[in-house]
Amino acid sequence: VFLFPQGGGDAFLPMKLKLLTFNIWWGGGLSLPNTIEVIRRTGTDVVCIQEPETREGKSVLQTLAKELSFHVSTE
Repeated sequence: VFLFPQGGGDAFLPMKLKLLTFNIWWGGGLSLPNTIEVIRRTGTDVVCIQEPETREGKSVLQTLAKELSFHVSTE
């Protein structure tokens, strides 16, 4: 549970956040579209990706973000 100020007041309200950690095996393995669909079906809010290798000169992280309407942070 994460707490955050609501409306600038002193009160805090609980917020649920779905977190997924996923090792996509060398940039999505044999099927990046299947990887994207698995992530989409979870309904997660945040995805932590392991092994996001570059494929065919393209960033797998950027592809995932675009297809899933997510933002990328590598820090």
